[in-house]
Amino acid sequence: MIVKGLIIAASGFLFIFAPGVPMGLIYQKYRTPAKSLLVTGIIVWIITVVLAIFVQAMIRPILPENLNIIDPGNALEYALSLLGPIIAALFLATGLYIVLRREKKRTSFAIFSVLTLGFGAGLINQVFNGLNLVGSGFRLALGAATGTDLGEFAEVEFLDLIFVLLALIVFRIALLIVTALVGVMVDRAVSGEKKFFWQAVILSALFNWIVIVIFLRMGDSPGQLIVGQANPITSIIAILFCAFASILSYQLLTKHFEPLRS
Repeated sequence: MIVKGLIIAASGFLFIFAPGVPMGLIYQKYRTPAKSLLVTGIIVWIITVVLAIFVQAMIRPILPENLNIIDPGNALEYALSLLGPIIAALFLATGLYIVLRREKKRTSFAIFSVLTLGFGAGLINQVFNGLNLVGSGFRLALGAATGTDLGEFAEVEFLDLIFVLLALIVFRIALLIVTALVGVMVDRAVSGEKKFFWQAVILSALFNWIVIVIFLRMGDSPGQLIVGQANPITSIIAILFCAFASILSYQLLTKHFEPLRS
């Protein structure tokens, strides 16, 4: 139990600081200067979450009650599960657009700030889940497995737990790169290529929705991953998808960022 708890706590720290790997690689590649919109990106994400939750809370009561419960065998439920990601993606892209449009009017604006703005929006996302993992791990190691979530962590098989934690870490890295790419695409929209705004919305919504669909298709809930309940097959599929999304998003980020530098 002590070893399992320490592994969960260590995974929580990795989950929190995992974005430093792609950020460091991209900063080194482009030699990004000190000027940063990182904090601004974090603020944009916070506002996005608040607005998205509010809008979803207004829409959900309008839907029939039987459509609020996800049924893995119902195609309509998959479509409805796209509602949240679309709303969040639209608010995120709009927030980034407003900030970049304002910032680009300043003579001190550096194009590299586009990256840090996107990083900021992706950096804070899910960080509280990482803190929850750290706290849960230490409490489990100290024998304080009294809560429901802690009890589920304690009962899960060791190998299954490793896959779950690895899926969380890879998802966190993929989420950051995808969000950075969204920021770069929105900047291209600000520069006059309007089609990239909607492409950014679709990209962000699609990434988050596919993760949700993976769990629904396997009969799991996305929320089960954070408490170590997910089926190991679901975790492996999530790992493969997030790894693929990370690589593809990094390549697209490089492709879309180059025209902005010229």
